[in-house]
Amino acid sequence: MALPGGVIGPIGVAVGAILVRALGVLLMGLGMVAGQLIGSLILELVVPTSPGGVQLASLFGIALTLVAVAVTTLDGRKKDAASAEDPSSAGDRDPVRRPRSESASA
Repeated sequence: MALPGGVIGPIGVAVGAILVRALGVLLMGLGMVAGQLIGSLILELVVPTSPGGVQLASLFGIALTLVAVAVTTLDGRKKDAASAEDPSSAGDRDPVRRPRSESASA
């Protein structure tokens, strides 16, 4: 029986490469960590591995990660909304500064 990991792996890498352009490295990394933490929490609730159950520190860590994702998302929305309202600030997001042509300054 062949394991599906050989096929799923490249698909995951391709999807990640596409998403990182839209989300950015920070948000994508935090989202991946948050997804893994939520998945582990669900797995721990369904199939407990310790008799004490889910620890309070684990819940606090997961909540803190979700807050970090929310804060990162809100920061991106503010920048996009500001550039949508003021078209002259759209060039401020361009990390490559191009010299202005002489005809544009005249």
